[in-house]
Amino acid sequence: MINPIHPGIRYSNKAIGSKPLHTFNNKKNPDKISLKIDPSELSFDIEKKDINFTAKLPLSKDPTITNSFYQTLNKEQFEEHQREILNIGETLPMVVELRQELQTNGSAVVYGPSGSGKTEQIEIALGTEQTLFDLRNDFLENYFDKNNIPQEDRKNIGKQYYSPEMKKHERTFLEENKQQIINKLVEDENEIIVIDEFDLASKQILSEDELASCLTTLEIANEVRKSGKKVVMILHNSGMQSPQVLESLQRNELLKPNSKVVRTSFLNVNTQKRILKSFNFSEFQIDRIIQLSSGSPVTYLGFLKECGKSALGKTSRTLERPKFEELVKESYTRISSIWDWAKKLESKETVALLTQLALGEISIDDETVLKSKDTLLITGMLGEINGKLVLPKISKNMIKDDLRNSRIENRYPNKYVEIHNENDTHKHLNTAPKAIQEAAKNALSSSPSVYLIDDFGGVPIIIPKIPSAVSEIMQHNKKIISDKLELNNLPMEHSSTEHLNWANTAATANELHNDAQNVAGFFFKVVEDACSPIDAKIHAGDNYQFLVKSEKSILQKIDKYSFPGSNPSKVLQKINDPVRATIICDNVRDLRDSIRRFQILTKQSQIKTVYSNKWEMDYSNGYVGVHANVLMTYNAPDGSFSPSSPLF
Repeated sequence: MINPIHPGIRYSNKAIGSKPLHTFNNKKNPDKISLKIDPSELSFDIEKKDINFTAKLPLSKDPTITNSFYQTLNKEQFEEHQREILNIGETLPMVVELRQELQTNGSAVVYGPSGSGKTEQIEIALGTEQTLFDLRNDFLENYFDKNNIPQEDRKNIGKQYYSPEMKKHERTFLEENKQQIINKLVEDENEIIVIDEFDLASKQILSEDELASCLTTLEIANEVRKSGKKVVMILHNSGMQSPQVLESLQRNELLKPNSKVVRTSFLNVNTQKRILKSFNFSEFQIDRIIQLSSGSPVTYLGFLKECGKSALGKTSRTLERPKFEELVKESYTRISSIWDWAKKLESKETVALLTQLALGEISIDDETVLKSKDTLLITGMLGEINGKLVLPKISKNMIKDDLRNSRIENRYPNKYVEIHNENDTHKHLNTAPKAIQEAAKNALSSSPSVYLIDDFGGVPIIIPKIPSAVSEIMQHNKKIISDKLELNNLPMEHSSTEHLNWANTAATANELHNDAQNVAGFFFKVVEDACSPIDAKIHAGDNYQFLVKSEKSILQKIDKYSFPGSNPSKVLQKINDPVRATIICDNVRDLRDSIRRFQILTKQSQIKTVYSNKWEMDYSNGYVGVHANVLMTYNAPDGSFSPSSPLF
């Protein structure tokens, strides 16, 4: 503040990650290895002597050395990791129940929503003792070969799998090859046959052809069971809700009176912690993920896949532990897919009930919710822990984001495109300003896709399709930066009240503007000296045009914060930015050092300073950085300081 006047200096970290890739080559053996390291991927720990990086080529030809996503493990370390994840897998409720069901009844029905880890947990439970019969895969392979479909066209034709025409072809395939399939499975060397993807449907109720295929598959399963083999059938929503399918399961003794359907479930807190610790996550990261997921399998599907591969002996020597950001993005991508399927397959009443839960319009303990418990669990959007229904934060956020997306699409029909990857960015933003291209790139690093809206006078707007994922990752990164800044020894707003009494002595906007001009040079010199040892950028506008707040801007601020009956002069006293500047640093270390130097210089100049660390706050508006408010006193009327310093 100026006599005293109270300008704010704001720090930002906007430039982090803008450096190009650095390439290191082996000069003695140039063909042996070439590594590219992105500085934005390097460890934030500036005290560390070793740096983790992603290697695109093998680090060594030595077979005892294992390549890893973040670090290099030797063979013994890798094997220990495999034992660790398999030990976790052995404790999963579905794994335990499936083994018990097969031992007791010789057959089992496994059910769970899409993306809940059914196949992966079956692999963990059965390992190499199983053989998989995947109806969709076998049918499509037969269809492609029979019709001489070129390899390059197979993917697009495969997308038509749910069409009535393809479902009719699938029914014919099963009926014509029924006995051949039975013989093949009966003669298989493994004693356990897993039958999957036989009740897939695009709607809530199975069509005539879909039901026929499903029942034929169950007849095949029964013949295989009668041969002495154990059979596991994986059911999805449409099959599980079909009375004809359930009747066939019971009639063919695939689901006996004493049997129970083995269901996927949410993971308990202890299991979640063990998984996340295997990723080398910090306690802060573990807590954030557990709060977000509540044990939903969507978050841990990658781990279940890795665990399943280990059980099947299919692991490579590449250990890929996800970063926090990757795990969050993958979780939101999967829950988005589950929500899309729920809207297609479930009733309007079920979708409406889930929406009400997400918006807080109805309690999870409401009688309507409890009566619809089984139907809601089928969707995969919520789960059950210790007998109590749980709607995870990630599900709530996804539903809210989807509602917002609907409003965007309705408001800007035919005026938006979705961008999913770098190719889309080049296609739609090739001529856009670089800042817009960077905005799309940064948003795609957190959100699976973004909207590009060009309805604002030629200025393209980028909107993340899943803003909740962007927010979660931003909060995580803010915490990392906040911890690295080490501001504990500085005077902070939350630990002091003295700054609340600071006030401008000017009586009018014109006086405050003049006071600001008088101290601007001294203030800027302090800021400049704080940045002199580092490559930081000081922003105060071209020719310092924004260093001093204009009289017009001061009047606008008084008007903004005044209310009926208030005294404008009191508002004037509390305006805290008549002089202001922004320091932007390339990394956390420079940011920390500039703050420390600024504190030393202001103290030497008898300028009082108090800081506010916005990195550690849920702060969504304004500059997310470290804000420093200062109290400056000068000797009027000549503007000289004691001690004196040069002005402009």
